Amino acid sequence: MSSRLAREKTSKPVHEKAGGKAEKASPLGVEERARELVDLTLEKEDLINQIGSDRRSLEKGGRKEKSSSANDILAMLDESENVDFRKLNKDFTSDQGIEYSLAEAEERLSAIKNKIAELAANKQVLDEYQKVIKEKIDVIKLARQVEAAGQFAQNIDLAMSKLLAHRNNEDVKLTKADNKVAGRLTQMKEKTSQATEQMMSIEAVYLEVNRRTLLDYRAQLAKGGIVETPSVKQEISQILGHLQIGIPVFLRGHLGAGKTELLLHISRKYYGSEPEFISGSEEATKYDIYGKTQIGTQSKKGHVESFFQYGPLVRAKKEGKPLIIDEIDGIPHSILMRLSHALTRKVGDKVKIQENGGEEIEIKPGFCVMATGNIKSAKYKREELDAAFLSRWWSSEKKYLPANETLQIVVASLIDKRANLELPRPQDFDSWRRVAQAAEEIQKIFSGEKSDVKGYGGDAVRNIGANLEKSTLSMRDLWNIIKTWKANNFDKQLDDYIYSEFIKKATVPKDAIYLTQIFCRFRFFTGWTADKFGIPGLSDDKLKAFQAEI
Repeated sequence: MSSRLAREKTSKPVHEKAGGKAEKASPLGVEERARELVDLTLEKEDLINQIGSDRRSLEKGGRKEKSSSANDILAMLDESENVDFRKLNKDFTSDQGIEYSLAEAEERLSAIKNKIAELAANKQVLDEYQKVIKEKIDVIKLARQVEAAGQFAQNIDLAMSKLLAHRNNEDVKLTKADNKVAGRLTQMKEKTSQATEQMMSIEAVYLEVNRRTLLDYRAQLAKGGIVETPSVKQEISQILGHLQIGIPVFLRGHLGAGKTELLLHISRKYYGSEPEFISGSEEATKYDIYGKTQIGTQSKKGHVESFFQYGPLVRAKKEGKPLIIDEIDGIPHSILMRLSHALTRKVGDKVKIQENGGEEIEIKPGFCVMATGNIKSAKYKREELDAAFLSRWWSSEKKYLPANETLQIVVASLIDKRANLELPRPQDFDSWRRVAQAAEEIQKIFSGEKSDVKGYGGDAVRNIGANLEKSTLSMRDLWNIIKTWKANNFDKQLDDYIYSEFIKKATVPKDAIYLTQIFCRFRFFTGWTADKFGIPGLSDDKLKAFQAEI
């Protein structure tokens, strides 16, 4: 570990004057210039990347000759009586913004190179710069160790799950040797946890781990999938543990909880394949699941003949892929009963396809079954799942993300590649913190976890809580708000986008009014009037009452 990490004192450096004499300089002055050198080096790297990207874009667009500079055009516009706008239009193109930015970046890069050379010429500053870089490298190494320790802990869990799965498939109890190994694996995990805590006790390492976590979330968001927050990782570990021992998984949950997205993520990342997929529907038939005979051109000679087209369940078994049954409680009861037999089959078993004349196939490694369904309530009209059918599944409720993890994902979507959070207004971060809290409140009310007797439509006298019929604030809704806000260069307050991208889209007017009330409680829509919302039934008197609830 570097002396800087241990916070050791350094001796006072000196620097040379222009005349060649040495004079004492304060350590703080040298440290500030060394930090400036670090910042300038990073900015230089960013500018080089920007310049390369801008040049490629302009070359791709066929732009060869440089047009008038922004300063030249501004000077022309100052002479308003003599401006030839027709000439300006010929000269000004949609590439102008990129071209001007490229010119500014090249000018800034030149100035930065000169400043870097000036700072690096001072030996004391250069020495301090090298210490700072070494400190950063030491911190990054420890942060990577923390990440590796986390992965090792996951691997220990998977190793234990695989051992249990192996014994389960053999239909035997754990041996004494197994129990001894299980104890050792537990010790490994405890020691790994202790080592992680020790490394994370260093403030710089703690901050770097969190920075890297946000960057990792940012990368996951860019791929358009699930973000593996701590609670999501725990859910994934439980799901994989049951799939490995041959138990199908049934995720229940409310609208917007991310049930289907999570199972797709598990299939793609942990099984390495795109899953076979069945969408729950009242019109579903056995042929949609197992397959059916088709007539078409199949032979090399182009003859029209009949052939059997395998359904998703059979393809998943033959090719060793996960099968996802989305909204399984929407499938007719008669079809589900036949699926019960399929759920008991294991890798290596041979099964017959009745729809294809009793064809026998072998279940390949990689096959597993996952399903989603809604929690039974008045909100969802679904089939009543048979108790015997449900007993074949490991069932779990997919919860909404906690507010702190929601906020982390929001921050990750707003940071740059160096994890810098640059918002146009200082209060914007606090606004997003309140949005995350409001999202948690809305989700609890929608799911029935919380009763709000003072909410719009509630009855405090009869102790009846208000409810949201069809509206909840999911991560998808939050992402829509963020994308639109960023696309418009943060031009308005966040309140405007909460309204336009979420509340305005509520299909039930009562929901829209209640959502407005909830957001008012979290200090949004201050100073707004009812006509700005345009929600039927929302008057100025109601809105003022909501705004007074802060």
